Amino acid sequence: MGLSEHIKDVIENNLEQFLTELPIKHLLKKLRYQHIIGDEEEEELEEIKDDYNRNRRFKKILLTREDRDFYKLCKLLQENKVASIANFGQKLEQEANSGNTEANTSKRQTNSPVLGNAKRSKSDASALTEIDIIEAYRKQVHNWNNNDNREEQNAMTFIKFSSNQ
Repeated sequence: MGLSEHIKDVIENNLEQFLTELPIKHLLKKLRYQHIIGDEEEEELEEIKDDYNRNRRFKKILLTREDRDFYKLCKLLQENKVASIANFGQKLEQEANSGNTEANTSKRQTNSPVLGNAKRSKSDASALTEIDIIEAYRKQVHNWNNNDNREEQNAMTFIKFSSNQ
């Protein structure tokens, strides 16, 4: 699927700084740990000797990822001890979020069993990021996948629900 056009625009608008200042060499393990890159991509990026070309290759990889991966990158940059890198991560995230409209915010609102069924006010909804929602679903799916008796439990839940009607 790849990054949204808005996120691509944010990267392009900050391309010079992205290519010259990103410390990708020092973030490779964290990028892999966050599932932004895979093992083979980490090895490929390690083999590139100069930072500019490494960052260019990373940009190509990032363009094939999802928006949530871009936001993970922003968080990694913000956690950097070098103030200019942390500020760049903040800047990227703010520019990416500035493109979120009311319609995009309403997309993040959900009545899911993971996040609860309560109606959320506009201020509550803006506190929920797409990453929060995705992580909550990931945890739920992980729980489902680790449950060998899921079908049996679903059947039992259906039977209990039906008998209460």
